[in-house]
Amino acid sequence: MGQLQSQHIELLTKLGRKALLLPAYSFVVIFVGNQNAQSESVENVLTMEQSIRRSVFLLDSGDARAAEREAYRAYQYDKNSPAAMLNLADCYMEHGRKAAALPLIKAALAKEPKNALAHCTLAKYNFLNQRPKSAIESAKYALRLDPRLAKAYFVMAKSLFATGQPGVEVNLRKAIELDPKFARAWAQLGWLSLRAKKYDDAVKA
Repeated sequence: MGQLQSQHIELLTKLGRKALLLPAYSFVVIFVGNQNAQSESVENVLTMEQSIRRSVFLLDSGDARAAEREAYRAYQYDKNSPAAMLNLADCYMEHGRKAAALPLIKAALAKEPKNALAHCTLAKYNFLNQRPKSAIESAKYALRLDPRLAKAYFVMAKSLFATGQPGVEVNLRKAIELDPKFARAWAQLGWLSLRAKKYDDAVKA
């Protein structure tokens, strides 16, 4: 028995007795339709992930407007994807649209309560809303979930600085260690070095 015929029989079993009344060509239509739907789904996921990667790169490069366009495109591919939600929320915050970002963050956390990036994005939201202590707690929890999340160390560093606590430089350097191309972390470290009159370190940054 051929593989295609076996798949048809399995499909008929799932459909039940009423499926036996279908004409023969329906088997092929159903099978091909399922294959096409699966291919389209895989393509959408790949395209969404590509848009998210481009958005993250553009955002880190300072082009927030282009980053938001890519983030919105990714979100349109799958509005139920926490990754797409959080990427768009991040872009909204970069444009000062904090109110638009919060529902996306909450939705992502509702779907995945232990998503490290979601807690990191919440930390950023808290920091931007003048709640650095809450930001520190969210960043700490994000790092417990994922100790290699560079963004969480970055938000932690900014929040520690805002509250006058030690550990700012350590967290910035950890963010850079995990992501050597993290432009904003390098910029913050350079500014911090200049402020501390560590001119050699500032030049390196």
